[in-house]
Amino acid sequence: MTKTFIKCGKYVEYATTGQRLVELVESKKDAIVTTDIDKFEAVIKKIKKPFESHDIFVLIDEGHRTQYGSFSIQMQKTLPNVCFRAMTGTPLLKKEKKPHPNSVAL
Repeated sequence: MTKTFIKCGKYVEYATTGQRLVELVESKKDAIVTTDIDKFEAVIKKIKKPFESHDIFVLIDEGHRTQYGSFSIQMQKTLPNVCFRAMTGTPLLKKEKKPHPNSVAL
C-alpha cells in the first residue's frame, strides 16, 4: 500500500515500530500512515484512555486474519471513532470465523 500511495504522488509516513505508530496517531498533523497490523498492539497498550479523534481512517488488508475476536475489539475500544475498513480476497466459511458486529462486507 505504501508504494501505491507514493505512485499517486502522496507523501507517506511508514511506522516501522509500534512506538512510531503511537506518535503518529497522537500527532495533530495530517498524514497518510502505513504500517503492519502488529504495530497496533503498541497503540492498544500505550494509549490508556480511548483516542477520540474522528479524523483517522484505517484500511486493513487481509482482514480475515485480524478483524474478528479480541484483537479487533481492543482496536475499536482504543480508537472508538476511527473509520475501520477491512478487505480480504480469502473466502472463509461462516462456521470458521465470525466478523466483528461493526464490520461491513464489501
